[in-house]
Amino acid sequence: MPESNLLFVAPAEAGQKLLRFLERRLQAPRPSIYHWLRTGQIRVNKGRVKAGHLLATGDEVRLPPQALNEIPQGDSLDNSAAHLQINPRELLPGLRIIHQDEYLLALNKPAGLPVQPGSKHVDSVSVRLRNSAGTSVFIPAPAHRLDKQCAGLLVAGKTHLYQCYLHSLFAAEKPLLEREYLLWVKGILELLPETKFVDFLTPKTNTGGTERIKAVTSSDNAIASKAAAFYTTIKVLHDSPCGQATLLKARLLTGRKHQIRVQCATRGHEIIGDVRYGGPFFRRMLLHSFRLHLPACPDFRGQSFPEYNLQSLPEWPAPFDVAWMGT
Repeated sequence: MPESNLLFVAPAEAGQKLLRFLERRLQAPRPSIYHWLRTGQIRVNKGRVKAGHLLATGDEVRLPPQALNEIPQGDSLDNSAAHLQINPRELLPGLRIIHQDEYLLALNKPAGLPVQPGSKHVDSVSVRLRNSAGTSVFIPAPAHRLDKQCAGLLVAGKTHLYQCYLHSLFAAEKPLLEREYLLWVKGILELLPETKFVDFLTPKTNTGGTERIKAVTSSDNAIASKAAAFYTTIKVLHDSPCGQATLLKARLLTGRKHQIRVQCATRGHEIIGDVRYGGPFFRRMLLHSFRLHLPACPDFRGQSFPEYNLQSLPEWPAPFDVAWMGT
């Protein structure tokens, strides 16, 4: 059992609500935590506070004696100076680190690895991050979605405040960040630079239980979400293993589920390897998240964050990589 009943808020935990902080640090059920808060047995900087109290770096959280038994085995109370450094070897196979510092973890996700665990699969990016973090006070989690069969850049915050900042960027109605994808589609699609595609998307579940997104007119469905992106033709192949093919670059203005896949399929140019939406069969879906620009934040809850311009080129099999590299 720890010698002290004090928890110290680490820099990575600053900005969290007290309840969330306690749930991360303790294995106690929520009713017990609420009871300790109501009865004043949990105090912050020697004062009584509510569950929604926002914590700052270095805050002192006093626990009741019975809560000390809820500390995960091998964890430490006094880890306020902890700085999480993800070990690249613990993320293998396939999942690689592009960049990491005190705020951001940027990963290159392989095709076939889901971002979150599900009923049909246990392995995922989230699970690998959780396992690699060990007893760290803050466990990074993916800040956005990436389709299971889509490869490329995926980011996670290494502090609570930066994770909140990432969520605000991806959830914003106006594009505050830049997301670019590379994709091979079937057929010849000659587009002028920055050709804008606008659609209204709505989910549809097939009889087999597989969810597909479909494009509708704005008046067809009141819950349809607007999807917009700019597309540019990069290269055209008249003879590939899948017949005629076009390499496109997509710059998202919105981040709807399956947006790029549906926008291309709706126009008769399905992504190669995207069998769900009618694309020609290939060993994997040729869709890659290759560039992500995160703007600087001068003052987010008292914190300044740097600018990031991340890039990861796809590792596609020949002749697609040859065509992209121009050799």
